[in-house]
Amino acid sequence: MVSLMKNYPLLPRIFHVSITLIAIGSAVVLASVWTPKSSKPPSGSYVSLAAVQAPTAQDSTLPSGEMEMIRLSSKGFEPAAISRRRGKFLLAVINRTSLPALSLRLVHENRRLVVTRRLGREMSWRHVLDLQPGQYSLRETNHPDWICRITIEPR
Repeated sequence: MVSLMKNYPLLPRIFHVSITLIAIGSAVVLASVWTPKSSKPPSGSYVSLAAVQAPTAQDSTLPSGEMEMIRLSSKGFEPAAISRRRGKFLLAVINRTSLPALSLRLVHENRRLVVTRRLGREMSWRHVLDLQPGQYSLRETNHPDWICRITIEPR
């Protein structure tokens, strides 16, 4: 080893720089993919899209940039009820359960299915909606007591 260092005097410096770059790269990757499970959605029913993320192409049709954020935990939907005026909005469901699969259904009071979504490993679901006035329920199929009631009022 000593003879290697005599023949290649920069070897220890290259080794230390390489290890440092690997450590920094690993920290950056971990920071970009890890989110704490204890983070809570913003309080209140209405949240500006700009505060959460940049709108996607689907979201760009939102005139007011409003979003309804619902958290799903082992206790059910939080909040359990939402009331809003008619108009386009982004419905965001954040999965904080430890379940491997969820099946979400949004149903009108007349039992008409509006939208359904199966979540596997995804931690969230976003969907732009423009619902008619009335009562709706967001449910998880395998947990009948998990319900979020959504009321859409006329303008």
